[in-house]
Amino acid sequence: MGKIVKKGFTLVELMVAVALMSIGILAMGESFSFIQRGIQASKNKTIAANLTQEKMQILKQKNYYTIVPTGAAYTDYVEEFEPDIPYDAYFFPPESLQEAGVNYTRYTYIQVVREDSGEIVTLSPDVPDTGMRMITVTATWREKGELKKVQMSSVVSNPNTSMATCALNGKVTDSAWPYPEIEGAVINMAENQGYRDTTNSNGDYDISVNPGNYTINVTAPGYFQALKSVSILASQTQTNDFSLVRKATGSVTGTPWIRNHLVIGQIVGSSVNAYGFDQEWVEVYNPTTWTWTMATGLNAGVIGIGYELRNAALQIIDMDYLTMDLEPSHYYLFANTTTIMADGVTRLADAVYKNTNANYPNIIKINADPGNDAATVGLIWLATLKVIDVVGWKTAGNSTGAEGDPIDQTIGLEAAEQFVRKSSYSSLSDGVGRAYDSNSNNKDFFVLKPLIYGPKNSANHENPITGTPANGAIVTCSDGLSDPATAYLTGTWPYAQFQLTSVATGTWSVIITSGSYSFQHDTVTVTAGGTYAFASSATALTNDISWGFVNGRVLDGDGLAISVNPISVTNYENNTAADAADGEYMLMVSTGYNTITANPGNANSNYVEISSQNVFVETGQITSLPDFILWEGARITGFITKDGVNPFPGITVVIFDEGGAASEQQVSGSDGRFMTNTVSTGNYSVTPMVDSRESVVPSSYSVTLASPGITYFSSTFTVRNAMGSISGTVTKNGEPIKTGVLIVVTTVTLSGNPPEPPDLS
Repeated sequence: MGKIVKKGFTLVELMVAVALMSIGILAMGESFSFIQRGIQASKNKTIAANLTQEKMQILKQKNYYTIVPTGAAYTDYVEEFEPDIPYDAYFFPPESLQEAGVNYTRYTYIQVVREDSGEIVTLSPDVPDTGMRMITVTATWREKGELKKVQMSSVVSNPNTSMATCALNGKVTDSAWPYPEIEGAVINMAENQGYRDTTNSNGDYDISVNPGNYTINVTAPGYFQALKSVSILASQTQTNDFSLVRKATGSVTGTPWIRNHLVIGQIVGSSVNAYGFDQEWVEVYNPTTWTWTMATGLNAGVIGIGYELRNAALQIIDMDYLTMDLEPSHYYLFANTTTIMADGVTRLADAVYKNTNANYPNIIKINADPGNDAATVGLIWLATLKVIDVVGWKTAGNSTGAEGDPIDQTIGLEAAEQFVRKSSYSSLSDGVGRAYDSNSNNKDFFVLKPLIYGPKNSANHENPITGTPANGAIVTCSDGLSDPATAYLTGTWPYAQFQLTSVATGTWSVIITSGSYSFQHDTVTVTAGGTYAFASSATALTNDISWGFVNGRVLDGDGLAISVNPISVTNYENNTAADAADGEYMLMVSTGYNTITANPGNANSNYVEISSQNVFVETGQITSLPDFILWEGARITGFITKDGVNPFPGITVVIFDEGGAASEQQVSGSDGRFMTNTVSTGNYSVTPMVDSRESVVPSSYSVTLASPGITYFSSTFTVRNAMGSISGTVTKNGEPIKTGVLIVVTTVTLSGNPPEPPDLS
């Protein structure tokens, strides 16, 4: 009878199967988790898109004039994005919303725009109405700690905009033979920056305007500005050609240096004095413009010396510090004895080796010492061992840590031999600071035997003429014509050199920046065909910088500087200002996008206020703006009330000129009063904008602005049947009801429990 064999699973097989199933289940769980996160992210984005669309529709249903452009004073920024997102913090403040358990913030930003040669361009909120405004709505939320956004922009137009019945056209050409057409010239009306165009490839422009008197302002890169006063009648087409004069140019050159750290100026491993003592020292030089703390007490060093042989541990040399500080353009002497006598000079050491150091007093080995090898000497922060500067040299073909290439030596440092840092990229001179540092020891040091340059200590002062070559430094000029230049390394012993070309003739500011360091010179005079060359010692980048600059001119309608009550130019974001008494200004601003305003708040009441928004500025660079052309004018004020006595805030008031174009708009404040910015002299109609179910008495009021600098009162306007708003929350047992609740607003009491809604038919 055969043996019955029963097949089954062994325990091992079962455990393997369970393990595989567990891995599969974990993988499936992780995949489900990933899918869930993806679904949630998509849901968040969809809700954000719906929120932006909702706000867009709400705004588009409003009266055009109640969609108030966001002024510079009311602009704030969401700074967690690149670039920053501007929003209106006053008329349309941020809204906090919670949907599906996620917190959203909705931002609104309104800009004045105009079509220019087929492109939508943004204009200052202060310009007269163009009939077009761009609404930008942004919804933000956090997802896994990161701020996300959905943004939507749309242009809304004014259906009641007065049609421009006149046309100004013409051609812009170069004044020099063969008189080529200038493409890209910008033409606008000084009295209304919304009237503008850009010349095409044939130099042609065409602008539709309302009847009136204008100053045509023509600007083009590389050319002098042109201004022309014109008067145009209804339905007239007028041609005005311009011949621009090209600016003469020259160039600016220089060799920029960075001086931001201490450097080792000299190393000597063995020099026997008259008493037979074998001296060694390390000399340090301060090329910076500030004082360094070397120690806070005899045994409390802050900055010290480290020595390291190849394949050996770093040795920090313990010191007795006799001098606490290292002043600008001075030296500091570390030595193994209190007094160094060499090359006919005697110097007191600023810090002396302690006799408890290993291998004291002969720590830095020379070729005759046992164990001699390639080595480095470092200047270090003692608390962190972070290196400030390091010098290394070869021995027998071996090398160790160094800046770039180590000093090329066959047998290493010798007796009566010195490594001395250069004072310039090609020479070494007494009386000039030993500051040249190309980050390559073999190029930065001379090897001299016997010693011919004695040591220097804190009593010795020598000004530097070099430093570390500022390779990659950016150079900009305030002439408004030249493009930024970059400094590049050149030469066997490298130095950085730049050349700014096509610099307009005149006297300008030049700024050189590298990282957080900068240099600025404000009296660079450039002549036609000439070259302004900076001296090597004059272009050291020693200033910390985290900002940029904006420059330009502020002129009146005749193209002249406003000398009486000079105009100021302000950056609202940083509350900085610059005076334009001679027509020119240089404004220090933060990097990124800025709003620049000439005559803020109509400080000079004879002239209008003009802003330039979204001006992008890079660290340490000069951004040149087109000229601000200010025209003379006056202000209009008035009072909005709901009953003849009590103020009515929040009502938009529009100022229309004789042609029916909106020249200005304001919103009544909490006191019911409004005051316009300065508008040009002439005849205007003041019209409050109210809901279609409201009325206002008078519906409009005519004002004649006869003299500049005067504020004219228009009228007291009474709004009847004024509409308001009611807000609140609906809860049940303390929990909010998020949807499905009917809200009825009525002037009569509703009966019943619950109340019966009225018959709305």
